[in-house]
Amino acid sequence: MKIIHIAASRSFFGSERYAAELAGYQSRAGYDVAVIAGAGNEAFRAQWRHEIGGATRLVTPPRWLPSFFLGWWMCLAVWRLQPDIVHLHLLKGTRFLGLIKKAAGFGMVASLHIRYRRKYHDACDGLILVTESQRGSLEDYRGRAVTIWNWLGPRHLAAPRADGAAFRAEIGVGAEEFLFLCVARLTPVKGLDILVQAFMKAFPGRADTKLAIVGDGEEKRALEVLIGQDRRITLIGFREAEPDVFRACDALVSAARFEPFGLTILEAMATGCPLVLTRTAGPTEFLKDDARVIWVAVNDVDNLAAGLAEAVARGKNRVVYDMTPFDLVHAAAKIEALYVAILGRKAAG
Repeated sequence: MKIIHIAASRSFFGSERYAAELAGYQSRAGYDVAVIAGAGNEAFRAQWRHEIGGATRLVTPPRWLPSFFLGWWMCLAVWRLQPDIVHLHLLKGTRFLGLIKKAAGFGMVASLHIRYRRKYHDACDGLILVTESQRGSLEDYRGRAVTIWNWLGPRHLAAPRADGAAFRAEIGVGAEEFLFLCVARLTPVKGLDILVQAFMKAFPGRADTKLAIVGDGEEKRALEVLIGQDRRITLIGFREAEPDVFRACDALVSAARFEPFGLTILEAMATGCPLVLTRTAGPTEFLKDDARVIWVAVNDVDNLAAGLAEAVARGKNRVVYDMTPFDLVHAAAKIEALYVAILGRKAAG
């Protein structure tokens, strides 16, 4: 089977990592796999090559290509590669693929990392929902839709069990202080403005409680203004959130206004990290309202402040989660079954 994964962005976050881990696994399983990523510098391409492994082909558009022509360039690249399956992860440049799908003879699948978009997804033969809650948004979609949860990536499964002390020292947090961690893009949907306000409300003047926010994005300046002179809150900027970062904190916080799944939550769970989470679609499904999680309302400063205070009151205790449902091998088998069903239906038709 020849498979193309498409994630044509110039960044590397959760959706791109999902595509890279799946492509790398499929290559190791013996499939002919290529990835179409976005234009980027050599460091960007090197990161993709590292994540997908040497057996997977990486294809990127020329950096000089105007964005207007990206869709047509992508159609040409797919036509030349002659895949059996095209698997979409991000929508940039993909709108025209439906126009050549029948003539080129490939099946098309999309993972709904965010939400269903009819003008992009209606031409797909199959959709992968990351939570069952997405099914209600499919309108009159006529293809096959299956729910397959995200998985915990190989880098976390194989990681050495560092205790996180180096990261705490790096950001100036003592062993006895309580450290909250948030790993998120600095965008309005992640609710970081609510988190900063809630932290200040929960711990006015309390020096032994800290908040570290790992990520970058459009809200950085607004958050800096909101934080002001409060030295207990640190904007780390973008960095790979490796397992030692999660082991360094005493609780992970997600204040998201909308979260279809939440890969960083899985990564935190793998290290036994206590969780303070807003009641969004992804976490409430795969954690099934776990009583050990401190659940708070979306967009509610007071409720989140109370949740943060409760986390500190519970103390520095790690949690053991059942990670067996979040297995790449199991998820990849279900994805392969979807591919096979689509190709069988096309052959029969």
